[in-house]
Amino acid sequence: MHYKTRTNHFYGRLTATENFCFSLKELWSRLIAVFKLIYNPIPSVFSGISFIVISLFLAGCSGEVKTDIGIHRYFCSSGRIHVDGLVNSSGMTFNPDTGTLFIIQNAPTTLQEVSVDGKLLRSVDVENADDLEGIAYLGKGRFLVAEESSGRLCFFTLGPNDKSVEFDSTIQAAPPTPDNTGLEGVCVDPESGVLYSVEEKRPIALHVVNMKTGKSDIPWDLSAIGVSDVSGICVDPRTEHLLVLSQESLRIVECAKDGRIIATLSLDKKRNGLKKSAGKPEGIAFDPATGRVYVCGEPDMLYVFEKAE
Repeated sequence: MHYKTRTNHFYGRLTATENFCFSLKELWSRLIAVFKLIYNPIPSVFSGISFIVISLFLAGCSGEVKTDIGIHRYFCSSGRIHVDGLVNSSGMTFNPDTGTLFIIQNAPTTLQEVSVDGKLLRSVDVENADDLEGIAYLGKGRFLVAEESSGRLCFFTLGPNDKSVEFDSTIQAAPPTPDNTGLEGVCVDPESGVLYSVEEKRPIALHVVNMKTGKSDIPWDLSAIGVSDVSGICVDPRTEHLLVLSQESLRIVECAKDGRIIATLSLDKKRNGLKKSAGKPEGIAFDPATGRVYVCGEPDMLYVFEKAE
């Protein structure tokens, strides 16, 4: 009997082991259905127990459940990479459609497309923009960036050959902050469509934005994670966990969406594969397909983190 192989939106095709588990699970479910039709009038304690035990086992081997990112198990696998053309990195996102990183700069206001090993692919001028700090990829060539001083989230579409872009819409996500302590990072969960943005300090704050209405809410106290500032944020769509980056505390904090702290990773020197500290980390991005975490820092730094086996 042949069963179709599943594909997962973020991981591609399943491994041979996962395919076996899935086929076995599907076969078991069909056998149980037949069993119920035949023996339904005669309940059996033994069959009930067997059903529960085997079902739990098969659910466990399906490989679908992702409970956390496990950021505390990550290490820097790349060393410090200097990216040509970067002079003032301020935010970063991963584009799964191109398999590349997009790094925003606020002076000059440019968007740099960079390969995952740190090679500059192109530079895009962002017209009529000011104090850009965070960036998120929305899919189908759509991006949004955060303007720190104005508190706006600004949207644009980028074509594969574009060398300049302009905003086509904006929403007010946070109050204006002329003292340069406002919107600092932004990310979007592609599964739920939830948009997260963070304020750097005074106060440190997390905003959850309804993409349809533009309404913003503060669901929990981000300052409770114990960092002195926030410089970036990204989300793992598999677990809905957030990775919050702090420049001053040199730390990545993994949080559940209800604010619970799951794990932390130090970016200080001689920690987690870093010979020197990550300096001034400004942006963080996550690739769900590989599980890699990318951190960019001023002025031109890029770091790649992978989970230790």
